[in-house]
Amino acid sequence: MRRGGGDLHSSVSDPSLPELLTARLRGSAVVMGIGNPNRGDDSVGSMVARLLLAAQGRGGATSLRVIDAEEVPEAFLGPITQLLPGAVILVDAVDMGEAPGTVALLEVDEMAGRGASTHNAPLSLLAHFLWAETGADVFVLGIQPGGLDMGALPSPEILDAARAVALLLEAIWARRDDSVPGAPCWRGRPISQRREAIW
Repeated sequence: MRRGGGDLHSSVSDPSLPELLTARLRGSAVVMGIGNPNRGDDSVGSMVARLLLAAQGRGGATSLRVIDAEEVPEAFLGPITQLLPGAVILVDAVDMGEAPGTVALLEVDEMAGRGASTHNAPLSLLAHFLWAETGADVFVLGIQPGGLDMGALPSPEILDAARAVALLLEAIWARRDDSVPGAPCWRGRPISQRREAIW
């Protein structure tokens, strides 16, 4: 969490997003995916977490702590504070007034007044608690949802965005773990060269 850092914001079409995330992911890190898996695009944070957990099952980004909190992120605050991470990323559906699937790195102070998903505790409250208890750099990867109807399936844009965010985080962490020089890659080419609809 950075006070007074509201200008640090990157949309999915901005190729600087990988660099911004790489700079913020120092030390140990926790990714908490938030969202109701039964409410359409609100499930996107949970989807990102499940994709990362599946990648870890295949041997990827094994040192990254991943939590699929679904709609009860407050239930996982205790375990996170015990880890004393250097960074905590909250991945959630956030209404930014953008096209569905748009991804943005948001500071906690930017969250005031933004519509979020179905969990009870506001993201800003969760983030301030984690920052106060751990001193971690806490920020949000917000993904613009479309439909939030109960029982609906996620939209294609949200499915693409969830895969893109999970692959980006996995690639950054793999690069960090392996200390491989050069840009983090996704499917063999630099992330910044992916099509604009994803990045």
